Amino acid sequence: MGELIPQVLNCTTNGLHKAKRKLWTDPDPESTRMAEFKRVVNQKYGLKLKNYDDLYKWSIDDIGSFWGEVWDFTGITASKHYDEVCQ
Repeated sequence: MGELIPQVLNCTTNGLHKAKRKLWTDPDPESTRMAEFKRVVNQKYGLKLKNYDDLYKWSIDDIGSFWGEVWDFTGITASKHYDEVCQ
């Protein structure tokens, strides 16, 4: 049913200790929409994003490109296409 993901949940014991606990991992992570999105942006921008952390870093390093790609990839419907991504 999948493995646990370590970086998802921070647990606190009496506010003194934080530990990361795995919750879940998709049994076939390369079949997910996030993996597909990663492949699309890797190809379009010549990137080598390998995992969630890489994708997250790119999303904050290049906010405009990230949100533009999210807009296009997810098929957001609006009365008109965006002109630019605000930062």
